[in-house]
Amino acid sequence: GSFNDSNPAIVLYTRSDFLIYPNPGSTAIKVYSGTPQFFKYRILHFNGALVMKNDIIGNDVDISSLDRGQYIIEILNEDSSVLHRQIITKI
Repeated sequence: GSFNDSNPAIVLYTRSDFLIYPNPGSTAIKVYSGTPQFFKYRILHFNGALVMKNDIIGNDVDISSLDRGQYIIEILNEDSSVLHRQIITKI
């Protein structure tokens, strides 16, 4: 999916084989998948601006540098296809 100002709707892709917790989180969140494989993540503002991206290493995503608020996290496969998208909250 893509984001733009003319369409403020956020399409969330949720899959039952992904678990992201704690949510809300303060320093790190964990991403678990039903299938062990390589994943990447992107964290976006609601306006679609990229905040951070990286590989998921050991299930951990460091969110300590984020300002408090809500964000969109996208979990991607090796081809950068979005597998899962949900809202996360940094406290």
